[in-house]
Order: sequence, then structure tokens, then C-alpha cells
Amino acid sequence: MTKMRSYGIVLFLVMMAWGVYATFIPMSKEKTLQEITIPSGATLRQISHILKSENLIRSQYLFLVYSKIYRLDHQLRAGVFSLSPSYALPRLVGILQEKEGAASLVKITIPEGYLIDEIGNVLAEKGLAEKGAFLQAVATAKEDFNQKYPFLSKVPTSNLEGYLFPETYIFAKGVHVDTIVDAFLKTFQSKIMPIWDANKDKTLSLHEMVTLASIVQQEAYLVSEMPLISGVFHNRLKKKMLLASCPTVAYAMGDPHKRLLTYKDLEFESDYNTYRRRGLPPTPIASPGTKAFEAAMHPEKTSYLYFVSNQDGSHSFNTTLYQHHRRQQEILKQNK
Repeated sequence: MTKMRSYGIVLFLVMMAWGVYATFIPMSKEKTLQEITIPSGATLRQISHILKSENLIRSQYLFLVYSKIYRLDHQLRAGVFSLSPSYALPRLVGILQEKEGAASLVKITIPEGYLIDEIGNVLAEKGLAEKGAFLQAVATAKEDFNQKYPFLSKVPTSNLEGYLFPETYIFAKGVHVDTIVDAFLKTFQSKIMPIWDANKDKTLSLHEMVTLASIVQQEAYLVSEMPLISGVFHNRLKKKMLLASCPTVAYAMGDPHKRLLTYKDLEFESDYNTYRRRGLPPTPIASPGTKAFEAAMHPEKTSYLYFVSNQDGSHSFNTTLYQHHRRQQEILKQNK
């Protein structure tokens, strides 16, 4: 019995030593990264099989035991991860929990002034989301995220044009499309709402202010001119004049970056055509950045009612329609 007990103790110690070795000593010193895909809904057993088949772990059984001990059943994420045989089991598990930045990450930049449709194109080009799935997620986002982001209750339409904040984002490959939309809304909450909340003298609603900011964003080539352009539009709103903003017509026509409009274009029938309809359009026409929103909130005090592009990125500002037309004629002559 004593000899059998000794064998048992030795066997136990050998198994313990093997377990420690297999857990904390990596499969290889080779630091080459491999892209591993963990499908959505994969079980621990399926994940262990994937890792073992890629020679990233020594034992599926040990992986399962380790995962059970640390209660990782629902903590391992789906997605595409960059893993190496040089990673010990604890590090592999940490990466699969996204506790480290070793998931296969994709960096995207959404420029200021982009539309939802253009954002969808960027996501599709980067392989992060199918455009159709993204547009569908945005269409239901107001309902899906209303509790998480109270500002959505201030949006009088399900169209969230203007509320997906333009910024640089980093996503893991395989990320769910709702997570992407959530990131856009979260950034809007952190970047725009503090500016909105800090200003107590509000002449427009949040939705109206974002809409005006989107027009300022599309009209201004120079950030330095944004407050002055905003001042012109505020003056026009106060006087109940037509805003007469070309980008709103281009948006209505489905060609948001069209810069040269014809007189026929200005007759285009749409609620977004501010040459025909007084006041602001029903929704923003693009995603404004922080500077455009600040300019909309804090317009420069001016008597100007008109501005025209000088064709070099700057604008000429005038108080009377006569001065405005005269400047337009001068620009036309210069360009002939």
C-alpha cells in the first residue's frame, strides 16, 4: 500500500508539473503571428479544437480545465485574432477576452462631412461590415440605443444622418455591426454633448443645431471661416430668409459633393432644397465635426447675409444682395 501510495503521489506530481509546463511554457519561441478566426457562438470545446489544430496549445483538455477554473465560458470573444505559438496559455486566453490589443485590428478614419452612405462604403472597403447590414443597423439604432444614449430621444426622425461622429476608429476584424454603430454614437455623446450641455443660451434644438453644423461643415473649406459662415446662416434664420445653401441641394439630388450647381439644379423639388424651402432641412446633410458644431453653437456676430466662394477655399462676405451679385460677377470674370 505504501509503495502504491508513493506511485500515486509521484504520478500526481508529474501531472501537476506537466500541467504547469503546458500552461505557462509556450508551444514555441517562434514569434510569427497567425490569424485565427473564432466564429460567433463557438463553444469552449470548439475554440480549444481551433487552437490545437493551429498548434497554439499543447492540450485541448488543459485549455478546457483552465477555462473552467477561471469561468471563461462566456468571456471569450468571437473575431479574428493575431496569435503566436510564443504565447503561453494565459496570454492566449487574455487575447481571446480582448484584454490585450492583439486582435486583428482595422483602423479607419471617417472624414468630417461624410454621409452615412459613405461611411458604409468605408466599412465595406475595410472588410468590417457589409454596407447593407450597416445601413440596416443604423436604421434601427435609434430604437436599439435609445436607453444608452438619451440624446437620441431628441432626434425627431429615425434618420441618424449627422449623428455618426467623424473620427478615427479601431475595430477588431469580425466585430458585430452593432458594436460599430455603438462606437459612432458613443463618440458623438462624448464629443458633442458636452459642448451642447455647456451652452445655456440655446436658440435652436439639438437636432436643429446638428443640422446647421452639418451645413457649415459642407460650406466651409477653412475652419477659420466656420464661425462667420455660421453667423450668416443665423442672421438668415432670424430674418426668415432662405438659407440658399448649395450643399443642401446637392444632398437632395443624391450628389453630395457636387460643387457647381446650375439654375435648373436650384429648382430641384425637395424639402432639403434651401433655395425653395425656408428654414433648416429636415435632417443634417452630413456628419459635422467638433469645430463645425462649435461654430454653429457660437456664431460670429456679423451683419453679413451673403457669402460666395473665391474658388481658392476662402469666401467673400457681403451685407447687401447688390454687393453679393457684384462679387459673383468679379469671380466669374476672373475665371474666364
